[in-house]
Amino acid sequence: MIDLIYNVACPNCGGPLASSRASKGLLCSSCEPEFGGAKVDDRFDLIQSHYSQLLSSGRLLGFWEIQVNVSELKELVELFKSLTGFEPRSIQKYWLYRMVEGESFTLSAPTGMGKTTTLIVYSAYQLLKAQRILYVVPSSSLRDQVVSKLKAYLKVEEEPKGFRAVTVNYLTRNADELRNFAPNIVVVDDADALLKSGKSTDSLVKVLGVDEEMYKAAIELIRLRAILGKSQETERVKELVNKLNSRDLTYAQLLVASATLKPKGVKQRALRLLLKFDPTNAQVYMRNIIDAYTGTDLVNTLSELEGGTLVLVSRDYGQKTIKALRDELENRGYRVALAVSGRKFLEKFSEGKVDVLIGSASYYGVAVRGIDEPKRLYNVIFYGVPKSRLRLQDYLSNPLNTIRVLSSGGQIDPGVADNFLRLSQGEITAIRLALIKGDKLTGRLEELRAKAEVLRERAIELVRNALNTKESLEISNALVAKEKGDIFVYIPDVVTYIQGSGRSSRLTPHGLTLGLTVTLVDNEPLYWLLVKKLRRMGVEVDPRRLEDLNLDDIKASQRESREGKGREVDVKTALIVVESPTKAKTIARLFNGSGPRQVNGVYVYDAIIPVGDKILVSTLIATRGHLFDLTVDSKGLYGIEVSGNEVKLHYEWIKRCKDCGRAFSSAKNSCPYCGSENVMSSSAIGKAVQRLAVQVDEVYIATDPDTEGEKIAFDVFNLVRPLNPQVFRVEYHEVTRNGILHALSRRREIDVNLVNAQLVRRVEDRLIGFELSRALKDALGDVNNGSGRVQGPVLKWLVARYKEYLDKRGYIASVVLGNYRFTVFLGNEKREKLRVKVRKLVERTGELNPLPPFTTDELLQAASTELKLSPHVTMRLAQDLFEMGLITYHRTDSTHVSAVGISIAQDYLKSKGLEADFVPRKWGEEGTHEAIRPTSPIDAEGLSELRLTNRFYAALTGLHIRLYDLIFRRFVASQMGSATVRLSKFEVEVEGVERREVELLTAIEGGFSKLYSLRTYSVPEGEFEVKVKPYKASAVHLPDYAEIIRKMKENNIGRPSTYAKTVQSIIRHGYAVESRRSKKLVVTKRGMNAFTVLSTKFSEFIDEKRTADLLSKIDMIARGEASPEEAIAGTITEVLSAPSVLPSDSYNYV
Repeated sequence: MIDLIYNVACPNCGGPLASSRASKGLLCSSCEPEFGGAKVDDRFDLIQSHYSQLLSSGRLLGFWEIQVNVSELKELVELFKSLTGFEPRSIQKYWLYRMVEGESFTLSAPTGMGKTTTLIVYSAYQLLKAQRILYVVPSSSLRDQVVSKLKAYLKVEEEPKGFRAVTVNYLTRNADELRNFAPNIVVVDDADALLKSGKSTDSLVKVLGVDEEMYKAAIELIRLRAILGKSQETERVKELVNKLNSRDLTYAQLLVASATLKPKGVKQRALRLLLKFDPTNAQVYMRNIIDAYTGTDLVNTLSELEGGTLVLVSRDYGQKTIKALRDELENRGYRVALAVSGRKFLEKFSEGKVDVLIGSASYYGVAVRGIDEPKRLYNVIFYGVPKSRLRLQDYLSNPLNTIRVLSSGGQIDPGVADNFLRLSQGEITAIRLALIKGDKLTGRLEELRAKAEVLRERAIELVRNALNTKESLEISNALVAKEKGDIFVYIPDVVTYIQGSGRSSRLTPHGLTLGLTVTLVDNEPLYWLLVKKLRRMGVEVDPRRLEDLNLDDIKASQRESREGKGREVDVKTALIVVESPTKAKTIARLFNGSGPRQVNGVYVYDAIIPVGDKILVSTLIATRGHLFDLTVDSKGLYGIEVSGNEVKLHYEWIKRCKDCGRAFSSAKNSCPYCGSENVMSSSAIGKAVQRLAVQVDEVYIATDPDTEGEKIAFDVFNLVRPLNPQVFRVEYHEVTRNGILHALSRRREIDVNLVNAQLVRRVEDRLIGFELSRALKDALGDVNNGSGRVQGPVLKWLVARYKEYLDKRGYIASVVLGNYRFTVFLGNEKREKLRVKVRKLVERTGELNPLPPFTTDELLQAASTELKLSPHVTMRLAQDLFEMGLITYHRTDSTHVSAVGISIAQDYLKSKGLEADFVPRKWGEEGTHEAIRPTSPIDAEGLSELRLTNRFYAALTGLHIRLYDLIFRRFVASQMGSATVRLSKFEVEVEGVERREVELLTAIEGGFSKLYSLRTYSVPEGEFEVKVKPYKASAVHLPDYAEIIRKMKENNIGRPSTYAKTVQSIIRHGYAVESRRSKKLVVTKRGMNAFTVLSTKFSEFIDEKRTADLLSKIDMIARGEASPEEAIAGTITEVLSAPSVLPSDSYNYV
């Protein structure tokens, strides 16, 4: 048995926690020595069982903090049930737990999930504890609703003492008065309305009790970083950062019920910095709605419907149209009320005195956000497509919009676009306002403002010319059209459509009611642009013509859904653990998430992810790679203990020195390399993961789909399993919406065989690596030395080739015949003219199939040969492309292509008129991974355009695009037909030097060559005298990256995850360098000395056969076909028998 001992990981005492116990949900052996574990499915029951055991044994330490929160939650849940008559949903318990922790946060959830009810119950709970609460709402009608509900809960006639409910306008005008009220808790129903101006933000800061000095420091820091950029750390920036981190800020608990807009201004971002959370909530659109459209008038449409109806009039029609529609409907006998202000209209509607409500299709309007009447409201009618309307001049005052317009016409230089894409939102806003008002700015921003003004005029001219031949023009997410001699931009209002249509489908205790939304289309291209935007946001819409619907069936279903037979919705809270912050950010973006916010100083993101019939209200956190590594402290042999068939591996949190950048795994808090105590530990992430695991229903570990990712997943599992029994492993192969949904719907257990394979590899690396490194350090005299099971054989090859290279030095000449170039070895004779005879021997034609898509080794070789990129750079670029959701997982030895991949190639070829060339191929057998391929039918040109129009991709460089192009063309070509080729065999004789036969590709056409052409050669026949420039070199060429990686693959001494790291390590140690022009690998004197030490003392450890045999055994362990314990014991025995410099102590290692 292999047992991992995690030092300082027990959630109660902070002592060592064994994986054998943690995996069963147990605490460490000191805390629960005789406890066999509780078989429970609920995290709170598990925590209660731990608490009871610890309390009875007198060992209760850190666990009491968790139990205090759990106990208070139970008390709050009982109050919730007594006040509402219902058990709180899972999501509501999640919010309530975070509230009792004292956390400030935004309540992210689908509409209708009971956010307002939760906040009012929590307010009632805190009022009973004599706390003071300020409740901020956008309108008087909502204020009255909140007060009325709270009074009903508390069974009082007057507004409770210690409670104030105010509008945003009142807060802004009376901030000093409300600060004197000194609330303990501030609830903000609509953060958008409150944070839309600097003045209202100042007011909120006052009321929260935020220290004014710290607020000013945060504002200054935001402004400095906007000017300098995030990468520049001046002394003043460091001073401000230290100041903000030096004090624990205390302010009122802030709970935000609704917010969709990112805080953009300096003051808003300063507040976000101080609060350590983003007041924007993650968006999800849980709908049980039939979307329809028609061109008929309002009266005819209403006559077809049943139940209450809300009519939302597009803003461009104005208040006159709203009143005119009311008058017309009343004349037709409809009972109508205007949903404009107050709450009397809602009371009449609820009481059945009114059947039709009419209001403005405005996101901030009471009609869109202030109506929650699930039983009465059946339908929503949009009178006109909901939209914003701007003059083209104003729309293009935003330089990002200008870039979108110009990029669509191919009239923007990427370098110029970069200047704007890298600006902060505050800087963009400053330029936009200056252009609208005709103001000037200062410094760099003035230069950019002037440039933006020139670009705007160019964009206006481009649009005008385009509209000379078209009625309208679609640009990005907007429609441009002429109107009364001017040009206007129409932007479909997606959020208003979602929020407004959502009034007809609400979540009740009996399920989700069925709603019907009908759009009276006044602009058909704009309507379909709205639909496209909705689908892009992940909203499932399939609009049908109203006339084609079976309205009788729909009406019956609407009635049933309001009579206790609504659609069931399972909402769970989840923690999703990934490896990199970029992946967390990308996944959050894919699902309209928010963030970042901080938990224990660690950034996390929030997203709401619909997985089938289940909604996961999720928090995403990144481990940033491994959390633990084998200790370097004196425990066993380099952290490894073996007794019979039992293996103990001692692990410590990984720490990194902020001064020298080196990583180490020790209980000590000072760097062993430079002595600095300026050290950060992965324990901060681990503690954040444990805290979040207590909050949520389920934990999903979504680390990379390989052995390293499985080991990281195993470590995370052991950290959280004693706190939450619902822990699952999921794996994805592409960071796309479908890839993530597919992964979350196929959860599994940890693959212990894969973990064991990683442990054996790590033990081997540690034992062999440490031994070789110690010997090299002693022999060569410094710490920058190292070797291992793969580096050793590769260095051996490099040295052998370099010796051959030196032995066969002489003159080399490069001969050019047509476009065919080859080199000849002249020996010691320096000749400047060569006599060359060329004769064609045979020529044949045939069909050539395309190459399969890339595996890791093939990609590294191609990138080295075609792009002159080192493996290290290639893997870094590929990692970025993967994490941004552009390619599939890039560490793979599979050529298999899934059905999804095949369809991507088909879609692309169809879009380019090449569908006839489509030949679907699966290539390799289906396994764990796919080949490296793009995740969408966007080629390099399309990605370049996307980079200019979507700021998420602004960080992509030219190298990213070039590597993506290589991957994309190779993949699509693999799904195309064969090409017709002509191959010619030539005899080439260099008089007095050599004679060679060579077969060259001399023609290719059709099939895959239309997209991925191969080089063809044109070679003249006859006898020639060729002038050459001889140079000193060798008859033996030095290897390049491609050759080394190919040899590693052929000799089975590397894996997709290690090819690049191996070569990079050899270069980092200074054993080899890369030649500047030819990119060849040249062994240094230091490398020769290192090889001498290794070959003299440790020849068996740098033998490629030994390494290949070990990797084969590790593969068997990964399949469960070999014993990991035996492998580890064998390695220790081998190391102990080596003539090495083992630690001089008396420990019996085996």
